[in-house]
Formats: sequence, C-alpha cells, structure tokens
Amino acid sequence: MVIKNKPTIFHYPHFYIVLMFVFSAQVMGAKEAINLQLRWDNSFQFAGFYMAKEQNLYGQNGLDVTIKSAFNSPSELLSPIQEVISGRADFGVDSLHLLSAIDIDAQLVILAPIMQQSPAALVTLPGQSILKTSDLIGKKIRVVKKGELMNELLVILSQQKYSKNRC
Repeated sequence: MVIKNKPTIFHYPHFYIVLMFVFSAQVMGAKEAINLQLRWDNSFQFAGFYMAKEQNLYGQNGLDVTIKSAFNSPSELLSPIQEVISGRADFGVDSLHLLSAIDIDAQLVILAPIMQQSPAALVTLPGQSILKTSDLIGKKIRVVKKGELMNELLVILSQQKYSKNRC
C-alpha cells in the first residue's frame, strides 16, 4: 500500500489568489464588493474561489465577492479580459491570450499564474504516426491564427525547440 501525503491548502493554486483578496481587503479596511469573472462555467478548477466564499474568508476580511460564470447565456461566452477592461469585473481568470491583450496595450496586470496545466491538446486521425511533438515536423497544423490555442501551440513548440516555420 502506498500512502501519499494529504495535500494541504498550499497545494491549490487558487489559495494564493484568495490570499491576495484577503490582504488587499485588510489594507483597504472597508467591505468592498468585488466581481470575479471566470473564464469558463462554474467547475472544479475554480474550487478554491468557491471554498473561500463558502467558508466566509472573503466576508471576514471585508470583501463581498461575486463569482461570475463566463456564460452570459447558453450561447454567449464572456471574455474575462473584456469584462475587466470594461469595469464589469474587478478580477478575471484567463489564460495565455492575456499576454496578447497586454501586448496590444490593454492596461492589465497579471497577479498570479493559477492554471498550472492547459486543457489544450493536439489531435490527429489514427494511422498518422504522430506520437510526439517531433513527429509534427513537415506536417500541416490547423489552428485559429489569432486564437488562444495558437499561443498555446507556439509555447508547446518553443519548449520543444521548434519554430512555427520549422513544422
């Protein structure tokens, strides 16, 4: 039998964002309404935010936090970046395309990397003999050029020492 150490709250990346909320409220000294815009629907990846709300950690530190799903309606997905820029959200949880927004002069600050792994994946049809990133050399890859997945693909390729022109 293998016994693993039980993870503590420090193992959850959202814990650090919660700490940021708590300390900023203590410095301000007043109860403040905060809107937190998620990048997707309510799900386990945002459990740290919900746990802090359920345990009244925000309230105990002068914050009234509203956690907002990215789905405004079943067919409309809100952008955390646009929600923060417009002032409809005070904080947003987003991914790599936040870097692109900053590159085009969006007045945003990255507080912490909380998503440690990307859900993005490369897929291919059976029989294509693509089992590792080096198998992509000479193959065509289709992605949306200005989308978040393009940025993630470029990161994957650069970590493997490939340029987008080499594949």
